[in-house]
Amino acid sequence: MARPTRHDERGQPLPADKQVMSAFADSHKIRAVADTLEEEALELRSLQSSPAGGRIDDQIVSDLLVKAKHIREYCTPYALCPACEAKRIGKCKACHDRGWMPRSAWKIWKAST
Repeated sequence: MARPTRHDERGQPLPADKQVMSAFADSHKIRAVADTLEEEALELRSLQSSPAGGRIDDQIVSDLLVKAKHIREYCTPYALCPACEAKRIGKCKACHDRGWMPRSAWKIWKAST
């Protein structure tokens, strides 16, 4: 069993909130799915030149790679919410009441402050 995550991806300590700790503890599972999707897309790409892979279109491979990146950037817990610091879960519009942000939202937040 994996050790519970005690920090976000930026190294910030997590609060003792069960929901936030659980989100970060499970984030490695989401990244693993994205990694698998990327690996499978690259495997499809390598099969394109084989007799069986003649109908594997470049667009399919590209779409899968984009989806893997999307999962990492837009769906995976990255940082505690800089607006509420996970102290106003249920009342914070910045993090959609989660107490955390994915990398994409965090980058936008930091660029705007």
